[in-house]
Amino acid sequence: MRIYERRLCSLSAPLGVTTCWQIGFPPEALIKRVIVKQTGGTASNFKITVYNSVHGCQPGSSSEGDPDGPSGPLKCVSDPDMYIVFPETNGTSGELLQISDSVGRSFRNQDGTYTVPVRKIYVQITPEGSGDATWDLLIGGDTDVG
Repeated sequence: MRIYERRLCSLSAPLGVTTCWQIGFPPEALIKRVIVKQTGGTASNFKITVYNSVHGCQPGSSSEGDPDGPSGPLKCVSDPDMYIVFPETNGTSGELLQISDSVGRSFRNQDGTYTVPVRKIYVQITPEGSGDATWDLLIGGDTDVG
């Protein structure tokens, strides 16, 4: 296994609006930590959830076709909770939110296939308040896939 970390700075997520960041990431990994900190705007409490499919972030997108074709395995798209990697976690205004798991949470992107993987992970953030805000994000873990 190789250690992999992805750091992003100044991601936009307006206060009072649920935003889903689609982050470039290996299609398979053991996620060991997620760190979020607000870097701009009025300090605000927030919630984040990490998903392995865009269907987690966008309820109601079940009309998208099965990427494996009609004879492929059925995809569960009825409930966003079916795609949770890290459940909703509350962050406190002005403080760093760190979620960690020393063993690692299994992550495999569910939007692609083994032959055509989608290299993304999805982080949904819901900050309180109103106005513009920016955020820094780190996701790290172990992977055999580059």
